[in-house]
Amino acid sequence: MNDFELRKLLEDMHTIAAVGLSPDPRSVKVSEYMKEHGYQVIPVAPGEHNVAGEDAFPDLKSVPEKVDVVHILPSSSRVTPIVEEAVDMGIHVIWMEPGADPDAARKAMDAGLEVITNRSMREEHCRLIGDQPSLRS
Repeated sequence: MNDFELRKLLEDMHTIAAVGLSPDPRSVKVSEYMKEHGYQVIPVAPGEHNVAGEDAFPDLKSVPEKVDVVHILPSSSRVTPIVEEAVDMGIHVIWMEPGADPDAARKAMDAGLEVITNRSMREEHCRLIGDQPSLRS
């Protein structure tokens, strides 16, 4: 995906399901940044009820809102089932942080999903859009 396409994706997406998000401050860093820039971030974290001030859900199927992007954090151990769940739900974009499973990325691409791999969502947003908090709602 080139910079033009990536910027358009970042501008068009609104709701991010953050799979593998945990209460660990290192884990919530990207989530907090994206929330500051007007995105809705929904934690998908089995065993958690609340992460970063947001209600957490055990899996993608439990998320009540339409999800634009599934953001898979590298700590998630269930990458392939997450990709399968996203495909079943009709979610079209998977974003995998550096360190993600290349086999799961290939499976998502084979299913016709747009897959961003080995790129930090926060860093790409800073680089392509800027670090100033957004007024979008």
